[in-house]
Amino acid sequence: MKYMKIISGGIAAASLLSLGAAEAGAVGQNGGQVEAKAATGKYKILKSLDYRRAGNMPLRQGYYSGGKGFGWTKVKKKHNITKYAAVEYIAKSPKYKATDKITKKHPKHTSFTFWGYSQKIKCTNGRCRVVKEYQVKLAVQEDIRHSGRDRKPKGVITMYCQGVTRCPGWVSIGLAKANKRSARMPRSGDVVTGSYKPVLKRTFAVTAKAADAYKYGGSYKPLMTAAAREASYAPAA
Repeated sequence: MKYMKIISGGIAAASLLSLGAAEAGAVGQNGGQVEAKAATGKYKILKSLDYRRAGNMPLRQGYYSGGKGFGWTKVKKKHNITKYAAVEYIAKSPKYKATDKITKKHPKHTSFTFWGYSQKIKCTNGRCRVVKEYQVKLAVQEDIRHSGRDRKPKGVITMYCQGVTRCPGWVSIGLAKANKRSARMPRSGDVVTGSYKPVLKRTFAVTAKAADAYKYGGSYKPLMTAAAREASYAPAA
């Protein structure tokens, strides 16, 4: 696989992350390890995503109707995210925060939002420029108390592009490509497009002598300033 190097201030950025841990079974009455019954219908697990926090995060079939829903059906039908790998890339992001409150009934956080970025990059004669960038957010629920009753987290609730209801098709492509790179890399190191360190310049050089083209990428920090990103959402005249 070819990599596109981004040069900024003489420092290369890098994509990190490794595969998640295996799922644990439930403990039976005899003290032995048994598997909980697999959930079906809208709670059916389509994929166990590699996850930044402990274990794996289920991506369930879900549903979307009347403006309500969760899982893959909502992610795809409402927000036009079309690749499991795109969801997994954001699920592995080091950028996340808890979105629920600690109470006596709920002594630990179980709801989290993760985020990253997807970029559309135009290259001309070996020089590339970020022309569009979306912040992409993923909401997950770690609580195992839900109607699926399979002793696993409820999982992915939704994923969307900040500022628009439906993500452009290239967002899924860019994040999925970034996920393939990050799955092969350790938790330390420096490289590119899908990086933990910001690339300060929006115009950068690439090593390949490519013809004019559009490229797509994903990263955990923005390549555009917030103002430039907002401006890029506007349709071309």
